[in-house]
Amino acid sequence: LENVPATITDIFGASQDTLSTALHWLLLLFT
Repeated sequence: LENVPATITDIFGASQDTLSTALHWLLLLFT
Protein backbone atom coordinates (compact mmCIF):
# COMPACT_ATOMS: atom_id res chain seq x y z
CA LEU A 1 0.00 0.00 0.00
CA GLU A 2 3.05 2.26 0.18
CA ASN A 3 2.85 2.80 -3.57
CA VAL A 4 -0.83 3.71 -3.42
CA PRO A 5 -1.55 7.46 -3.63
CA ALA A 6 -3.28 9.08 -0.67
CA THR A 7 -6.23 9.85 -2.92
CA ILE A 8 -6.95 6.16 -3.45
CA THR A 9 -6.64 5.38 0.26
CA ASP A 10 -9.09 8.22 0.92
CA ILE A 11 -11.46 6.68 -1.61
CA PHE A 12 -11.31 3.29 0.11
CA GLY A 13 -11.86 4.95 3.50
CA ALA A 14 -14.66 7.24 2.36
CA SER A 15 -17.75 5.05 1.97
CA GLN A 16 -19.04 1.77 0.63
CA ASP A 17 -20.44 3.49 -2.47
CA THR A 18 -17.08 5.04 -3.22
CA LEU A 19 -15.41 1.70 -2.51
CA SER A 20 -17.66 -0.01 -5.02
CA THR A 21 -16.80 2.66 -7.58
CA ALA A 22 -13.10 2.25 -6.88
CA LEU A 23 -13.31 -1.53 -7.27
CA HIS A 24 -15.25 -1.08 -10.51
CA TRP A 25 -12.52 1.20 -11.88
CA LEU A 26 -9.84 -1.27 -10.79
CA LEU A 27 -11.62 -4.00 -12.74
CA LEU A 28 -11.77 -1.77 -15.80
CA LEU A 29 -8.11 -0.82 -15.51
CA PHE A 30 -6.81 -4.36 -15.03
CA THR A 31 -8.99 -6.09 -17.64
